[in-house]
Amino acid sequence: MTLPVAPEQPMTGQEHSLPWNSVWLLSAKASQMGLAFLFWVVAARTASVTEVGVAAASVSAVILSTQLGILGAGSAVIIALGEGQDRRRVLDTAFSTVAVASLVAAGAYLLFTGLVAGGALSSTRTAPFAVVFLAAALLGTVLMCLDQVSIALQHTEGAAVRYTLAGALALVAVLGAAAAGRPMTAALLLTCWTAGSAAALLLGVVQLRRWVGYRFRFRLRPRRVRALLRLGVPNHLLTLSERLPAVLVPIVLAYVVSAEAVAYWYPAWMMAWLALTAPVSVGMIQFADIVRRPDAVVGTIRQGLLWSTLLGGAIFLMLGVGADFFLTMLGESYADASVTALRLLSLGLVAFIALQAYNAYCRAAGRTAEATAVGVLVVVAVTAGTALAGAAGTAAVAQVWVGSVSVGALVAVVRLRRLLRVGGER
Repeated sequence: MTLPVAPEQPMTGQEHSLPWNSVWLLSAKASQMGLAFLFWVVAARTASVTEVGVAAASVSAVILSTQLGILGAGSAVIIALGEGQDRRRVLDTAFSTVAVASLVAAGAYLLFTGLVAGGALSSTRTAPFAVVFLAAALLGTVLMCLDQVSIALQHTEGAAVRYTLAGALALVAVLGAAAAGRPMTAALLLTCWTAGSAAALLLGVVQLRRWVGYRFRFRLRPRRVRALLRLGVPNHLLTLSERLPAVLVPIVLAYVVSAEAVAYWYPAWMMAWLALTAPVSVGMIQFADIVRRPDAVVGTIRQGLLWSTLLGGAIFLMLGVGADFFLTMLGESYADASVTALRLLSLGLVAFIALQAYNAYCRAAGRTAEATAVGVLVVVAVTAGTALAGAAGTAAVAQVWVGSVSVGALVAVVRLRRLLRVGGER
């Protein structure tokens, strides 16, 4: 199969290489995750394990809502702007669509938890919590779309600034609440987290105005929404298959095992995800580069594999060496429960890199259905395995994730080699 040739387009920002864009995007996520880790250190030191677990499960539910609400709009923006479509109409339609969809997704989750939540999770069934949860989902989804808009506009450095501000403000908020002697409930922790997202979105508005003179107008014209969804939904389903295991595991643990199990799993996964963000970030840059330069697919994939390994491997090496130190910052009980899981998760890096490279190619080549099928198998395996093995502890959950991703990666490598060979890609 031969990839379509993209038309020549004037650059919307400064031309950056794949490594440069990848480093900027990874810097954004590293800043976000690093400051988030300090946020959870404060939470673990000032709140009970149960409240931390409920808060972590709630944040995972927010992320689930954003993953459902994004509807592939960010990927659609990358494709549409790469094809030279009108920038203002594309961005207005994308941001308006994800705003509405995120509120619908978050509302559905609140309805679900209101019907089935019990025990420690019953504290989430209050009106103030619902308001904060809806706001967190809305802000998070628009920010996710903005990340991919930044990729399309060749301004990935903006994401690093946004997430640094978000993480810093959330950390200041939780420190302030602790210093004021407020009871550190799950609802308060989620509120502090959401404050950071609000600041990041305000900064994003300023950035878009400075970069391209863009000002948002709410547009939900059916024809344009359908066009956006035709591009976005296939990519969205693939993205869901990539990201759902990360957000479903804490939720499954909360409902099947306990809030305490979530509290002990979440720090290990959060630190591992910092390293796994490297192939995720590089994969999105690969996708955008293949759309812009379809005649250099193999070179782009090889470069992406190299940089994913270098960046992700360096982070995992640091985390592996310092695992005891980092986790002890949260408390001895967290370190005892999570350090083995963190080290086990590092074994899945190579497999995760292979999956991201395969998915990037399939996005650009219009083969999202087959990549999604592989991803769905991984989702099912991780979710079912967590439900069955979760009670055995965090190490068992880590083994489930590594095994599931490894099987998916094996299929991905075989398919990618065949697709490149048959297509005669250069």
